[in-house]
Amino acid sequence: VAMLKPKALTSVLQQAVTGGVQTVLLFKADGSLMSYVAESERNAQIVSAITSNVWSIYEAHKDTLQAGSGLSLLLECETGRLYITKVAGLLLCVVSNTNVGLGMLKLKANALRACLEEPLSHIAIK
Repeated sequence: VAMLKPKALTSVLQQAVTGGVQTVLLFKADGSLMSYVAESERNAQIVSAITSNVWSIYEAHKDTLQAGSGLSLLLECETGRLYITKVAGLLLCVVSNTNVGLGMLKLKANALRACLEEPLSHIAIK
């Protein structure tokens, strides 16, 4: 049985929190947090709850949208940007301020996804 090492997971997420990236969350589709790097747990919970709702709406309507692979979603808000992607049945959300380029945000999220996909695929997530 595979064991999830929370400190190691948080350490991997922490690597993306540079250059304007403020928060990285790994959570279930229902919004429950698995791991995060954020200024507070409350902020992490709020962002994961809202993001999981946005993702579920996106998933429900992605066939009517002119979307690519359906693996990611980029949101631009007044105060920041969010890049949401799936990784081994979980959602990964990388949050930055508006100074971070969209390409850099996507690059960091995809690098995290590539790093986490294989280890997390061994863990049953319900």
